Amino acid sequence: MRIFGFPLALLLITTLLSPSLYAQNQSQGPTPKKKLVLAPIPAKQITVGRELVIPLRATSGNGLPLTFEFSWTRGGEIDQTTGTFIWKPGVEDIGTHPIIFTAIEDQTEEQTSQAAIITVKAPQYRPQISLTSRTDLTGKLIELQEGENFALVIEGLDKNRNDQLKLSYFVDLDKEKLFENAYFQVNDRVATFLWTPTNEQAKKKNFTLTFRVEDNKGLANEKNLYFLVEDIEHPPVFRNPTRTYVFGEDKSSSFQVKATDEDGERIVYGIQSGNIRNGDYSFDRNTGKFQWKPGFTYAKASSGYPLIFSASDGSYTVFDTIMVRVAANNYPPKIAQIRNQEIFENEELLITLDVQDRNGLEDIELSLVNDGGINGYEFVPEERKFSWKPGFDFVKQQGSKRNITLHFRVTDGELSDEQSLNITILDRDDPEETQKTYGQSLQAAKDIYDKLIRIDNHLGLVIKKKRNWNTFFDISTIAVGVFTGIASSNIASEGLQNASAPIGAAATSLIGIRNIANKSLDKIVNLKAQVISLTGKIQLSINGMEGKFGSDPSFSVVEQDDFKKELRELVEKVEKYEEERVNIMAIYANLPIKSMDAPKKSGGFFKRKK
Repeated sequence: MRIFGFPLALLLITTLLSPSLYAQNQSQGPTPKKKLVLAPIPAKQITVGRELVIPLRATSGNGLPLTFEFSWTRGGEIDQTTGTFIWKPGVEDIGTHPIIFTAIEDQTEEQTSQAAIITVKAPQYRPQISLTSRTDLTGKLIELQEGENFALVIEGLDKNRNDQLKLSYFVDLDKEKLFENAYFQVNDRVATFLWTPTNEQAKKKNFTLTFRVEDNKGLANEKNLYFLVEDIEHPPVFRNPTRTYVFGEDKSSSFQVKATDEDGERIVYGIQSGNIRNGDYSFDRNTGKFQWKPGFTYAKASSGYPLIFSASDGSYTVFDTIMVRVAANNYPPKIAQIRNQEIFENEELLITLDVQDRNGLEDIELSLVNDGGINGYEFVPEERKFSWKPGFDFVKQQGSKRNITLHFRVTDGELSDEQSLNITILDRDDPEETQKTYGQSLQAAKDIYDKLIRIDNHLGLVIKKKRNWNTFFDISTIAVGVFTGIASSNIASEGLQNASAPIGAAATSLIGIRNIANKSLDKIVNLKAQVISLTGKIQLSINGMEGKFGSDPSFSVVEQDDFKKELRELVEKVEKYEEERVNIMAIYANLPIKSMDAPKKSGGFFKRKK
């Protein structure tokens, strides 16, 4: 029978023995002098695999021989000669077990028992350590190169499954020394070790690494690995934390490039720059210091300038690129001076502003800050263009002019510039009104011309009937009156007055023909001069309009040409009138004149145009 736990086993033994002992005491009557006694057996502990020996001590009150027995099923034996219990537990016996020993008198078979507790402990094994790596660990020396990765897995092994294990490592037999550049991570009974030898470690070359496992009972185990690290040559390495430097325009600044060499060799620096001229900067090849004072020419480039630096230890040369940029000073934008302008009403003004900025035109803003109170203009800041066409009513007083001033501003957000534009606008007649009055003037002149033709025809008829001066004067008086009346009745507008004033003057001259004839027949020739003057003045008026407005068809160019033609014919007819005057004088003097019949053929002084 197997009983787990000491208190329970002791209770069972006490329960079993108590009735027999009580019965024995009741049956004996008087207490014997001596009785059978088995000495108490203390609790025992034994490790698996070791022999347990328990001496049994008993005395017989009758001095009889004794025999010993035990009750459990785990084996063992009693040496009756020596009175000892001998047992060697196995792994299956690990634990705490009760056992009952009994002493029996051979002749009386009187017996007595004692309970004992035996605890079997597991054997304590020393933990073991296992190392696994892709690197061959079987040799006496592990060779690594500087910078070569070494990986190792350390496993702790222990037959005592309940033991707690601790894994660790140390360097060169110094339990306090570790590698700062090594990685050591423990997870339960497995640890990972990673190491990449540095240049400094390579210079030392030899290392002993000890890997250790220890259990919570103080038992430990260790394994040593021996390393030889081969040193290799290293190129310099740039250590420039800043990739871009900004220099102020016209300000001297500097920075220093830095490279290191793990072999401790001397470094010589160099520089290459295709965009910055050599004489514009200074560079120290020993310290790597770059110093520069960029001018405005360099500030114009917004993309910056790449500088290629080199570092050489004599065997290796490495390169690093650093960008330098120039922060340009802010210069004010400028508008070139604008020339003053003079235009007529209804004449288009187009101004293109000349804007300059040393910092570039991308971020400037152009505006018209004062438009002088005008309207109808167009201003396109992106194209720097201003256009305007004042109307015919802009200058209020006829024949006068008006001045205005415009103000333009350009700014880059911080600095600005302004320029003014002075414009003089001259008065100009409205083409529609001019065309209207001009047409009226032409029509009035044509009407006058028609009247003159009718007078011419009338005079021709009278001359044929009467070839004397008295009759002529009567007729001339009528002609002058008619001419004067027509001129004064058809001239209404100012434009018409300008065009017909010479005609009126000629008409006025005709009024005086009668008085002139009374004084002297020779003064009749003034009629021709007056008509010629009329023609010239009208022609000047027409030429002035053409020069002012151009020969636009809207100004009745065809009518103008017809009117000019009719004026020429008027002059021709006046010349013919001069010839008729000579004939009249001959008749009056009763002189034969060969050309007397000329008026009959021409039909009068002024022959009407068909």
